[in-house]
Amino acid sequence: VGAVRDPLSFAELAPGTTVGGWNDIHINGSPGNTYRIILDGQDSGSGLHSRVSDESQPSVEALQEFTLQADSFPPEFGQTTGGIFNYTTKSGANRFHGSLYEYFVNEALNAGQPFTDNGNGGLVRPKSRQNDFGGSFGGPVWIPKIYDGHNKTFFFFNYEMYRDRVSTNNGFETVPTAAYRNGDLSYLLTGQQIGTDPLGRPIMNGAIYDPATTRTVNGQVVRDPFPNNKIDPSRFDPVAAKVLSYLPTPVNGNPTNNYPDIFPANKFQWIPSIKIDHTLTANIHLAGYYSSQSTDKDNGGDGLPDPISACRYQVIRSHTVRINLDDVLTPAVVLHVGGGFQRYHNPDTTPLTTFNQATSLGLNGALVGGFPVMSGLNINGQSLSFGPSNYGLYVLNKPTAVASVSWIKGTHSLKFGGEWRHENWLNESSENALGIYGFDAQQTGLPSTNGANLNGGSVGNGFASFLLGQLNAGTIGNVVNPRWERS
Repeated sequence: VGAVRDPLSFAELAPGTTVGGWNDIHINGSPGNTYRIILDGQDSGSGLHSRVSDESQPSVEALQEFTLQADSFPPEFGQTTGGIFNYTTKSGANRFHGSLYEYFVNEALNAGQPFTDNGNGGLVRPKSRQNDFGGSFGGPVWIPKIYDGHNKTFFFFNYEMYRDRVSTNNGFETVPTAAYRNGDLSYLLTGQQIGTDPLGRPIMNGAIYDPATTRTVNGQVVRDPFPNNKIDPSRFDPVAAKVLSYLPTPVNGNPTNNYPDIFPANKFQWIPSIKIDHTLTANIHLAGYYSSQSTDKDNGGDGLPDPISACRYQVIRSHTVRINLDDVLTPAVVLHVGGGFQRYHNPDTTPLTTFNQATSLGLNGALVGGFPVMSGLNINGQSLSFGPSNYGLYVLNKPTAVASVSWIKGTHSLKFGGEWRHENWLNESSENALGIYGFDAQQTGLPSTNGANLNGGSVGNGFASFLLGQLNAGTIGNVVNPRWERS
């Protein structure tokens, strides 16, 4: 599925269970994300977002046992309407053991796409290269002439890494042509008259109107059209002119579909883990586990270059700690005490948070660094939007603790205990603090025609509104300077 192997995928084998994208697991008809994940006796999921389970998981190779309880939960595993996923991590033993593994995908082993031609007489095989590899090693802690941990102290180390190197090709998108960049929108004129304005002048399909000529005649608002749909570059808004310099130029002469929509969609994940087991006495056993998961991935690619691209390069880091102690108090009574901590840190934002709108664009008012978000730039019938698609920070800090006593009394098995956990979830969104600017045909249209039937035609253009700095006031997020505030 484009990610490191996930132990939750075993849920697909369980009866009555359906699995969707991003751990959308439904067990026996329960709502999604209502299951719990228990790792070495303590809660390891998130009730707020299933992404935490996906990006702070243990390695499959580090698990000794996996179970799914779908109903009839013991009291200690309550607080869920779904199921209980219970993971037990591997421990070392008295003898040294190790493993190496590699799972891979390569387009050379895939079937070609039917009815295609790669130019060499074969079928097209889209590039797809995934590698999931690693190794494990465990045994007694043994330091020659210093410490011999046989029968007493053991370790188990595992390291897994996933690499997915993909270049996504979505064909072509539309960027401003050379004519558009010079204010020449004559391509929009079709020569068709679609009405008459209040002054008796013909309204031509595709015409753009000059907001600077706005006036009221006999109670109706009228404007003059730009001659031949050409805007003199001296009329360009200074901010728009600077934004325009960041937009790429076409690679062909087409009025639309003139820029390749190709972008990387790479994903790299690695999960090191270590577990230490130590026998304190014949009756007391202590175990400690630590793992981290790192995820570096491209997200939201659109083929546009930085800093205007919506692509984010996420650098996600998570850490999980478990400490458990078991004490056999009597042959019939066992005490279990455990504590742990989980941290998840995901800055899901533009990689260029240092971009300064004031110095680079002359655009004041942004509260954070990054390119502004802009939409509605209509180019020959195709809409162009650009700027960061997300500017968030997601952080989970969760300490956990459990304690229980198991007591076998005759033919009865009794268990007493309690669980404590504190789930602190931060969802910080700053996208609006960049400034969100929308452009519309109405700002360079003819106000007297608003809501009128123009016989299938239209006037005004969002790209022309952008060049003149005419915003759709209803879509402004956090603005900025007087010229960009008027509508």
